[in-house]
Formats: sequence, C-alpha cells, structure tokens
Amino acid sequence: MTTGVTNNASEMDILSALGFGPETLLSSEPKLFVNSRFFGSLLVEIEDELETRGARRALFQIGLLFGLRDAYRIAANEAAAVSCEPTAESTLLAIQLQQGAPGQGLELAGSWPEGYEAQSRLARLGTETEPCCALSAGYTSGWLSGTFDADILVVEHECRSAGHDSCSFTAREVDQWRAAGDENALALLPDLAFDAFREISQSFAHPLDAMPTAAPFDFDDTMVHVWGPVMVLPFSNVDEALHTVEMLGRDPETSDVRTVVVDLRNEALDEGFSAAALEQILETIEAWGAEAILTGVSPLAEAIVADLEVKHLLLRKDLPGAIAAAFQIAEAQRHLL
Repeated sequence: MTTGVTNNASEMDILSALGFGPETLLSSEPKLFVNSRFFGSLLVEIEDELETRGARRALFQIGLLFGLRDAYRIAANEAAAVSCEPTAESTLLAIQLQQGAPGQGLELAGSWPEGYEAQSRLARLGTETEPCCALSAGYTSGWLSGTFDADILVVEHECRSAGHDSCSFTAREVDQWRAAGDENALALLPDLAFDAFREISQSFAHPLDAMPTAAPFDFDDTMVHVWGPVMVLPFSNVDEALHTVEMLGRDPETSDVRTVVVDLRNEALDEGFSAAALEQILETIEAWGAEAILTGVSPLAEAIVADLEVKHLLLRKDLPGAIAAAFQIAEAQRHLL
C-alpha cells in the first residue's frame, strides 16, 4: 500500500519508526494537532533524521494523510446523518478560507489563524528564512482534496516563523500550479501520489456514533457535562472541581470516559493551590486511562500550565474546538481498541 506514497524508501522507514507509517497507530492519532509539546518533539527528531527538505516533505505527507482522512470522515458523518442534536464538525487544524483570484479552476486564499505549527517551530527550532508550515499545508491540501474530490495543493507564502504577521496560503488544483510554473509547488509535486493517499485515508472514513461534537446551544458552563466518551469539567471553582473529579474517579462508569475537557476560561491560575489542584485533576484523569484537554488558558496562566508535570498535556484555545478534538480522539481510540 505504501508504493507511490514517497520516492524515498528510507524516508518511509524513518516515518514508520517514528510511528507515522500508513499502518501505525499514530497515523490515526489526532494528538499531533492538539499537543504542541508532542509536535515540537517530533519536529526536532524528524529534522535530525531527514534534514530540512526531507523533514518538510515528510511532514507534508503526514498532514496530507490526516487531511484526506478527516474529509472522508466528515463526508461519512453527513451521509449517515445519525445525530439528532445540534452539532458542528471540526477539522483538526483551524483553517480560514476565502475565494481566491477569479479565473479558471478552483482557487482559494486562506490562513491558519492559530499559527499552531509556526509557534511550535519557533519554540523548538527558532526563526526560519522562508515559510515552513509543511504539516499544515499537507493537512489543508488533503482536506480540500477530499472535500472537492480534486487534487488540490496548498502552498504557504507567509509564515509567522519567518517573521510575517500570519501564516497564509493559496490553494489551487495541481494542473493550475503546473501551468503557472510556481517553483514552490513544482518542488512538492514529484513526491505526491494523491491516489495512494486516498486509498490509505478512506480506510479511516468511519462515521461517528450519534453524539454531538460541539456544545449544545443550552450548554451550561458551570456544570459537568458527559456525552458518551467525552466529559467537560469546569474549573471555575477549584474546590468543587477537585471534589468532582475525586468523586468521579470512584465511579465505575467513569471508565467509559476517554477524553476530559478541563475548561479554564476566566480562571486566573496561581502557582500555589489552584496549580496544584489542576495537576491533581490531570493526574486523576490520566489514572482513568483517559486523555485530558485544557481549554481557555489565559495568557497569564500559560507559564504555569507549561510547568505542570503531566506527561500528555493537550491544549485547545476555545471550548467548541476542544470538544470537537475530544470526540476525534475518543473516536480514534475506539477504532484502535
């Protein structure tokens, strides 16, 4: 199945060793897109193994696999139409799109508003001299290709890691890039085999069970909410949050919860009691065998969160995105069991 996915067999061997071969568990694990620490560590390792050009090509291909998979998953969910609640599908990566310049064929302009990949790269590898969000470009290429049923390539032209104000890109069909003779696009095309990636990705196109992927309209942010494998735990009252998680830890039914979103919105963490309480909550969630996602971390609390001694800490900026990521993680775990 890997034939045609890459022109470099040793590169695919390295990706498989890192856990990103087509048949490996991480090929369906969303953590890469929500855990900046995990992704930063991968950046360093893959740069060491493949050097700059090979690393960016490999990251683009990993992103392409995930993007196509999400496009087919969302299409499968829409076809199944199983949910009765108001829901919102979400891509793993925050993407903003607008119509590109008028002309022949499909053309879209866009950006990655959170700058997730650029910020991770700046934190671990420093500034760059050119746009380098290869994982994001690959993911967006895959998502658009699966959504529009066409071979669409995304080329980044501005990047925060290179000193620009945003991470911006242009998306066009492959034939349009070839006709335009764009050097950046032409450098990527020889390593892309869309048909091979589609074959791999469609095996992950399972519709989700009947469960919401975002908060219902009457969502109460002072209450604990549980939807099947996903729990949302507000942290507005530290004592109450601690009591709740300890009580739930003794409940046998809690084992069904696979992902817990800890909502820190409007919570001013301090380095004393509240930080210790948060760490205890995260350790309890880990003891369940579940994943924790933090959302609503204020700028003043970022340093405190970064110092927490928790192995797998996932972050999402807003609550709807955190809930959507939680269901994607739970769904991936369900298919891996």
